[in-house]
Amino acid sequence: MAGADLKERLHGPEPLCVRLNVAEKAFLAPLKAPVAQKEDVVILWLTNLLTNKAVALTTEEQVAAWTTLSTLLGSQRLKALCSINWVCPVTSSFTENLVDVINSSADTALREKAVIVCHCLMSNPVLAPLVTHSLSHCLLLCKGLIAWLLEGHLGDANVAVTSLLIGEVGTRLQSHLDKVKVMTSVTGHLLLSSARLAVSARADERKEMQDLLKELKSLLATSLFHSELVKNYSTAFTLIFSETKAILNDKIIEFLQVIVSYIESEPVEVMQFLLAQIFSLFMMKFKAHKIMHCQLLVVLCHALGITIQNPKVPSLVQNSFAAQKLRISYINGRKKEVLLYSLMCVLQDASLNITKDGDIDLVLKSVGETLVKAAPVCSAGYKCLQVLLALIPQFMSNLIMKNVWNIYCCKTPDNTAAVEELYSSYDDLLCGVLEVCVKLRNLPKMFEKMLSALKEKSAELKDHVIIPESLHAHQERLIFPPRFIASLRRTLSGLSHRQVLPVWKSILSFLTKESTVLLKTAAKQGDLEFVSLVVWVLAVVVEASPSLQVATVAGDAAGLADVMTQIAISGIKPLVTVMLTQPHNNNVCTSFLVMCHTWGELHTSLLTTDVGYRDWPALPKVVPFNPSPPTDISHLFPFIPSDAWAQISARVANFGNSAAKLALVQLVIQKFSQASLEQHKGALSQDTATEHTGQVVIQTTMDIAGKYLTNTLDYWGSNVSCLLTVHLTYLLPFLHTTHLAVISRHLVNGVKEGDKSWSEYINSRHFEEASQLHPLVFSDICAVLATMFGSNKRKLSECEDGPPASKSYSLKLLKKMSKAAPLLVEFDSVKEEENALWKLYEECGDCLRKLIEKEQSQSCSVQRCSMAEFKALIQLIKKFPLHHLNKNLKTGVHLVLFSLMIQESNQAREELFFDIVSTLNQALGYLGTFRLFSITKASSIMQWLIEKRASLYGSMLSQHMANLPHALLKANGTYAAKFMDRQYLSPDLQNRYNFDHLLVYLTFKLTWTTKVADQVKELAEYITSGSSIATESLLQPAVFLLAACHLKGNACCKWAKQHLSTWILRYLKKMDLDTTCSATAATVLTAHTIIVQALAPSLTAVKAKEEAKSSEDNAGEAKDEETKEDAVPMEDSGKKLKWKKLLGRSVQLSELCLSSGNKELEEYALAFLLTVSKHSGVLNAYLPPQLLTTAWSALSLPDRCPSGIDTDVYTKVSLEPVLLTASPEDYEKLLEDLVIRTHRGGAQLGHTLQLWRLVINSMATGANGFLKRTALEHLIPILVHLATSQPTSGPPDCSVLHGVLLTLQEIIQTTISFEDQTKAHLLMPCTAIQLHKLPHHNFCQIFNTAVNIVNSVVVSHSSVVVERTPTVLAAIAHLTTALITQASQEHKLEDQQIKELVGCSSNIERLVKQLDAFKVKLNKVVHFTMATIVIALQRTTVYPAVKMVIESIVYRLLDLCDSYCLQHLLVALPPATTTLLKHLHDNYSTFHRYNPGKA
Repeated sequence: MAGADLKERLHGPEPLCVRLNVAEKAFLAPLKAPVAQKEDVVILWLTNLLTNKAVALTTEEQVAAWTTLSTLLGSQRLKALCSINWVCPVTSSFTENLVDVINSSADTALREKAVIVCHCLMSNPVLAPLVTHSLSHCLLLCKGLIAWLLEGHLGDANVAVTSLLIGEVGTRLQSHLDKVKVMTSVTGHLLLSSARLAVSARADERKEMQDLLKELKSLLATSLFHSELVKNYSTAFTLIFSETKAILNDKIIEFLQVIVSYIESEPVEVMQFLLAQIFSLFMMKFKAHKIMHCQLLVVLCHALGITIQNPKVPSLVQNSFAAQKLRISYINGRKKEVLLYSLMCVLQDASLNITKDGDIDLVLKSVGETLVKAAPVCSAGYKCLQVLLALIPQFMSNLIMKNVWNIYCCKTPDNTAAVEELYSSYDDLLCGVLEVCVKLRNLPKMFEKMLSALKEKSAELKDHVIIPESLHAHQERLIFPPRFIASLRRTLSGLSHRQVLPVWKSILSFLTKESTVLLKTAAKQGDLEFVSLVVWVLAVVVEASPSLQVATVAGDAAGLADVMTQIAISGIKPLVTVMLTQPHNNNVCTSFLVMCHTWGELHTSLLTTDVGYRDWPALPKVVPFNPSPPTDISHLFPFIPSDAWAQISARVANFGNSAAKLALVQLVIQKFSQASLEQHKGALSQDTATEHTGQVVIQTTMDIAGKYLTNTLDYWGSNVSCLLTVHLTYLLPFLHTTHLAVISRHLVNGVKEGDKSWSEYINSRHFEEASQLHPLVFSDICAVLATMFGSNKRKLSECEDGPPASKSYSLKLLKKMSKAAPLLVEFDSVKEEENALWKLYEECGDCLRKLIEKEQSQSCSVQRCSMAEFKALIQLIKKFPLHHLNKNLKTGVHLVLFSLMIQESNQAREELFFDIVSTLNQALGYLGTFRLFSITKASSIMQWLIEKRASLYGSMLSQHMANLPHALLKANGTYAAKFMDRQYLSPDLQNRYNFDHLLVYLTFKLTWTTKVADQVKELAEYITSGSSIATESLLQPAVFLLAACHLKGNACCKWAKQHLSTWILRYLKKMDLDTTCSATAATVLTAHTIIVQALAPSLTAVKAKEEAKSSEDNAGEAKDEETKEDAVPMEDSGKKLKWKKLLGRSVQLSELCLSSGNKELEEYALAFLLTVSKHSGVLNAYLPPQLLTTAWSALSLPDRCPSGIDTDVYTKVSLEPVLLTASPEDYEKLLEDLVIRTHRGGAQLGHTLQLWRLVINSMATGANGFLKRTALEHLIPILVHLATSQPTSGPPDCSVLHGVLLTLQEIIQTTISFEDQTKAHLLMPCTAIQLHKLPHHNFCQIFNTAVNIVNSVVVSHSSVVVERTPTVLAAIAHLTTALITQASQEHKLEDQQIKELVGCSSNIERLVKQLDAFKVKLNKVVHFTMATIVIALQRTTVYPAVKMVIESIVYRLLDLCDSYCLQHLLVALPPATTTLLKHLHDNYSTFHRYNPGKA
């Protein structure tokens, strides 16, 4: 189309969409077409349309036009035109319009198309100047593109075009002469938008976005802080800090004024980034101008409302024009602190060398003083102080210590999350102060300054919490927070005695002064709180001090004793008078009691361990114990009279808060523990006569204290339980039984009600070891359960036995067991069963029997209890050390759990029912005496469990079914009864597994309990009686009982075994195999498997005896013996042959299971087939002829291995009996199948090799033996090829390689005779495998297998060694050099890996030792092998342990080497190797050659 015609059509009356289509087709001509006027016409028309006529177009038409233009600008046609220097006719007016559209608030689609056009122009180097020719256009376009990104259009193309444009702008601005104008332009266009973009994209980790942000940062750095602007900034700062009131028109001041205006208007995140970026770039670009750094910081702080008061630092004059222009921003406190923190972080990251009294130093000090005048309003304020503490540590630490009350954030009670964050930051700040004081060795001064500051503000401490309620700092918001206290304790524990004592004295001086003042005058507001704070801090410091038992050795005993005396006489004693003469104050009382406890602990510890401390004359002496009230602690604190203790105790009892009560109980526990220690010492004394009186006094004291503790537990409850549970472990052995009963009652109630302290105690190891408590806790559990089950009754005493009509057997059992505690304590596990406890158990067993037999009539007689409380008590039973309980308590637990399980079954609360089942499994699942069946009717329990399983799961297959055949194969003939909690199962499967485990375990226990042997027969009759339960649901319990009876040989079990076998096999005979469900098929196959496993070995023994008799005696005598033998095994007569006659039917069922596609069924079928195949020698007459084919087909498929706990039973599967009786045709088909599989390779090659090893290990005679040998001769080349054709570029397939070598090892170790050439062929993989590419674990496996192959050849096939000597030596050299490479120290091996390599080297050393028998044959050639090993050894540094063994290998080779060959070798080797060989030869000559033990 000609240019004129095209122009006329484009400007014609046709619809715009048509004209746009015409323009696009006209422009996109073939690439080889010559340049014509049409391209210019199209571009000019489009740009004119979008520039001059856009107003007349609708939004959709404008979008279509921009789309067409972007298509043309991005086309290959346009790129081809640009490559031949075509000039695109885009005008500057179009560029202005493009900038306007991108910066406008027009339609999003329109702006999106304009951005695409901009991207097309900027990505084309020829067209880019059309956009960038004007700097003002570039800046506006950058601003618009960044705004486009901020609206969420963060695609890679948008980011890329912005980055290109920013880079171009940066290049243009660098060459611009007027740097002030550049700064002004960038400030107006890009400063704020770049900060917004950086904040919005801070989580964007794309490289494109990070590159864009770097470009923006570089642009700002070079534009705002160019080196040519130094004078401008200097002049501006001079004007700012002068007192002139003249009008200032400086551009720098305007720049700063813009920043100040942003502080008010912009969000805090944007300004935080912007201020930090400006300040950091300013410091980086003007690094040498330190004064200007300080001046800019002062200006920014002034803008934030922080005025510098130091006269040595320049500050803005209040009435100056500069101060008016750079006015203080009206922002809230939080924003001010956040922005200030961003500036402080810049200073910290700059790693400035702040000189003392320098400008920056003075500014920072002024900022710090301003911050500490009032408490920070957010965590950023505390973080500012932390940064200042890091920059000027000594000044700030002193400042913070002197103003600790001002910055304390919890002066008023507030539980909001913001206060929690503030308190955490306050804690971090004090930890930082502590760290600084430790470095400055200023701990005593730290406490002096802090306490002095708090003393000045003591009036504000009125009604403030000083001591936490729980006596643990981490549970309250205190003046000295938890992490600070923890850090203080860690710090003090690492100091010496001489460093600790000044800290004590520093705090003690405050205590002495305050106590003296309070003794003379009445307490002012807050004085008592301040004294309590000092006392508590002193207690913390004394408690946290290091171990002082070596004070005498260190020479500090005298000083330590003096300080302890001062604390007692000058600190604690006056405080008692103050406390008793002033109105009661819980803070003072609690701090005093805590201090007494701390002092007493340390004092008694030092008295018993340090001679120098104990002998100090002025030390208060501990008086002997006396049977005084428990709150009289005068024996521990002789400087406090007894009447004072009585008053203190009365105050705490009447007015004390939780903390005071805890502190007093803590002192009583201290007294109790000291008394128990004295009692223990008296028990060890030799002089019993002199110690008797003291022991009586001590015991009386302990009884009184124990009674007091239990009384406080009754009255104060959870207030003291948290403390008592901590000390309960060592209190229990010394508490009276009546006291233990109280503790037990509170423990059970606390757990039931969810008390945290008791819950933590029972979850600890201490409860497991509290054997004194277990009987009492168990009885209390029963009492609480009986009360919970009672109808509207809250006490156990109200739940007496009622008339039989209203009687509940579960309640009756629980009430009886609640009284069992005294009997459990009296009759320990060593007692005989004929006692009161046993009679009680028999009565409870009768209740359990009646509960089971009459559960239908009793199901609604017990009201429901709280599910949460009931579950808590069940969990408490689970916390008992069930595997360590004595048999009496364990029997009681079994009784209660069984009754609860049956009861909850009636209540239909499934969750609780399965919780009880799980607990029962844990109680039963350990070795120990099981006596439940001796006190109740076992068959009733088992029948109930069977019925319950049928109602829950019907005929669903049990997960335990697969393990039953394995149980019969165990050496000890018992079932693996230990319960396994399978958390990986879903809840439903876990519950089913638990219930079935309970049923299986009890079934096995039933057959092994002698007293109830007759009930086995009763249970078997119940299963086979044809009850209302479906037969399919009874099959699995029948198999469980069948397996158990096979393990027990008594008469009842034999009868039950025969009865159940007949019943199951009768069902097998009648069942329709094609329609049988999977669970029934698996159950029947398992039953038949068990029958075969149990009875087939006896047939084998009978057959062996028959053959022995027939070979010794004559025919007539042999016939008589046969008749006698037939009379012995009852298995071969009558109906007992049924299990053998039905083998064919079970084989048919196995074939159906194998073809079903059900993996679980396949496992059961495989287990049956392998078992039958194992005994096919005696069962051959009853087996179908296709048994070998069926078994082989099942086994030959991959991943076919019987499942269950004892899968190791089948690791050595044997089909030898079937293979021995196989016909040559079947055997040949089997071998052909294996050869084809091996040729095929693939992913199943490893499984195929396992099948080969199974065949190799089986016997084959006659024609089958010939076929086996022929097949192996064909197999060997295939395996050698597989081993030697591993990939050369990457690592070999380790699993296949190991399987190939294992198979070759089995072949060389068989008794089959092969030709020497075939045997030598087996050595080829040992000379060619690339062992150095293998991972360490695989290397050891494959290396040892290869060594075994070579060793088998050397030991058992000497002719191969003689005929194929080079091959044998090449294998040894290859394996040894591979070992040297693997043991190189460059691999950074661990100790265990080095040990494994030492084992590998020892194996090859034993192999080399076997070569001594061939010395004559090898002495002329073995030196080449030795040279290869020595060269490899010289090239790398081997771990010493491995190198020692390899050197021993070299010595053994030297034994075999001819001396002339060795001399020749020394001449031929390289110099470095020759040196090493000479060294080894010297060692050989000195230590090895004539060593008598080397052989």
